[in-house]
Amino acid sequence: MQQNYQVVILAGGQGTELYPLCERFPKALLPVNNKPLIIYQLEKLESNGFTNVLILTSKNTSKIERYIKEYYQGQVKYELITIPDEKKETFEAIRHVSNKINKDFILIACDSITDLGLDDVIEQHILTGAYLTAVLKEDKVDEENNKIINPSSSADNHDVFLIDETNNKILYVNSFYEIKENGLKIKKSILASNPEASIKTNLFDSHIYICKRQILQILCKLEKKVSDTISSWKEDLFPFLVRNQQNQNLLELLDEIKKSEHEEEEQQYGLLNKDESSEEKISNIPIIAFITNKNYIKRANNIKDYIQGNFDCIKTDKVMPESYVEIFQNNGIPLISIQESDIKINQSNIADKSQIGPKVQINKSIIGPQCKIGDGVKISNCIIFKEVTIEQGCVLQNCIIGNKATIKQNSKLNDCQIGVNGVVEANSSLSAEVVVQEDN
Repeated sequence: MQQNYQVVILAGGQGTELYPLCERFPKALLPVNNKPLIIYQLEKLESNGFTNVLILTSKNTSKIERYIKEYYQGQVKYELITIPDEKKETFEAIRHVSNKINKDFILIACDSITDLGLDDVIEQHILTGAYLTAVLKEDKVDEENNKIINPSSSADNHDVFLIDETNNKILYVNSFYEIKENGLKIKKSILASNPEASIKTNLFDSHIYICKRQILQILCKLEKKVSDTISSWKEDLFPFLVRNQQNQNLLELLDEIKKSEHEEEEQQYGLLNKDESSEEKISNIPIIAFITNKNYIKRANNIKDYIQGNFDCIKTDKVMPESYVEIFQNNGIPLISIQESDIKINQSNIADKSQIGPKVQINKSIIGPQCKIGDGVKISNCIIFKEVTIEQGCVLQNCIIGNKATIKQNSKLNDCQIGVNGVVEANSSLSAEVVVQEDN
């Protein structure tokens, strides 16, 4: 079944909500529990049986390619495509590579983190005859206080949906902020003809979509005055398709596309008998929701959710038990160098070739590869990227430290983000601050 689909990964995002982590570093390479996001996606797709992937990037293609070659050892065949700056918005990016997409496809944001397998999603997509299926996470609601419990997004960006409970057809979607500004406006005819429909305010869009290729063909044929109003796949195109499921112009375009496809099949395979169903006029373009309340879904597209996504992954990946460190061996060379045994490590992940000094305490944190942690350092609820140096006597809480950063001795950091190559001078005391490398 998976062989019938191409996968398109959107990996060109600039990560503006992740400053300063992406200032000198592509979002696709941000580590989640010591694994770059793009590698996480490729391994996840391979475990789901997919073999054909397009990766759409921006100006960091060569760096992303180097990381994939270094970290990914799997069998997925991938092609990296650099999207020009003038087409960097997700809708234009997809149209730009339309000639590369020759079958139904699955669109995934590189920052989506989930344990969801796609077999059930594809099965529902086929059974419902959907032209687009959107994967939505249903968050729990405290009915008494009308608040979402443990929301999938800290940014509170749950959209408002109207969904037919009988078939999960999406009848209306709009952002919470748009509704707050302009009010909730749903046509009476939609409500009257769909008595089983209900409004949902607790659904989180995972940015995972399964699409028939004909959707892409329709988009490439849109009039310029229409396509000029669309830039983002999620914010613009998805609501546009929901609104226009019975739009006569789109239905006529789809009829033309299907007729052309049938004629090509006749010529290619010498078909003598026309499929009578191909002559039927299409009456709607179903846009369907796959709703799950059991799976983990989060997008690492802002600082809070990036941090939470990392710590959530620790719970499911290998975790070092309290007060115990395993010395991994590779051809007789310790991958983690422990100078003394009086080190306390609790619910943390320490990557290969890091050096941990004596009397170090690491609690609920992620330490990247080739880091140097000095004597007596205390680290709690932190994400440390690779090749970071933290000198003796430092105390770090709730911090993110970028690649090759240096925290000099006896510094105390709380709720800080340190960018790539950033330097914190000795004896510093910082709280809720951002440190980036100064340009020479």
